[in-house]
Amino acid sequence: MFGDDSPSWVDFVTERWEVPAELRVPTPYPETNLTIQLLSCRALNLDRQAGRFLVAALAQEDFVVERRSRETTDPRWFAAQYEVGQREQQQIFAALHRFRDLEQTDLPAGEVGILRLARRREVEVAIEAAITAYEVAMSKD
Repeated sequence: MFGDDSPSWVDFVTERWEVPAELRVPTPYPETNLTIQLLSCRALNLDRQAGRFLVAALAQEDFVVERRSRETTDPRWFAAQYEVGQREQQQIFAALHRFRDLEQTDLPAGEVGILRLARRREVEVAIEAAITAYEVAMSKD
């Protein structure tokens, strides 16, 4: 489509997130591994939302692959689609870590309970934001 000298979509990525090692296992897919972490954190009890996140991430990936197969899209579009996933996964991962960090705190139980509710909500909001971002990205064809 672009010839050998044309830039790759990777050349247009402006936001890069180095995926943490713990999101590179047990599968090679960070969104799947992030979902596994969300599901394995029983204290969160966000199984439904985690499932919706994975479905949205995979739907967006299928959308991008289908679009690529038509070979009619500017590489900047692919870079923008990539950035959506990276940005959203980073937000969920950070919120999940803040929630898990409460297990190591020396704060009184009452304060931990309040913080746990607030941080659980942060994870939930990050997941919902990711789902919305994926849906919006797919609607811009």
